[in-house]
Amino acid sequence: ADQQVLCRAACAQAVNEEQRLLAEMEAMVEAHERAIEHCRAASEADREWYTLDVQDCHRRRSHLLRDAFRELARDPPQLPEHVDAADGIRGRIYAGYAHSAQATVSKVKGFVQQRQDISQAA
Repeated sequence: ADQQVLCRAACAQAVNEEQRLLAEMEAMVEAHERAIEHCRAASEADREWYTLDVQDCHRRRSHLLRDAFRELARDPPQLPEHVDAADGIRGRIYAGYAHSAQATVSKVKGFVQQRQDISQAA
């Protein structure tokens, strides 16, 4: 059951992170499009200032991000059955227990190895 809680918590966290990333991707697309508009306006105001190459770069990035966004949004990740809000909290607690246990085992192994080295040297 503990492994299921950890699984559900990790999956839910991944979905939440992806949702944040999608929001950031949308913001990046908008930022690139604003950059294109500003470059266009600046070039129109000063015909000597050439920005088509910069506009093309931002347009490519905008299209790339938009395509990636659409692909990710079209096929959202699935969650295991019975995920609830408490899984995130329990998952962090269980992960903390596991981390503490692993750190303890590592320290004990080091201590045991050190004692064996001392015994062999004596």
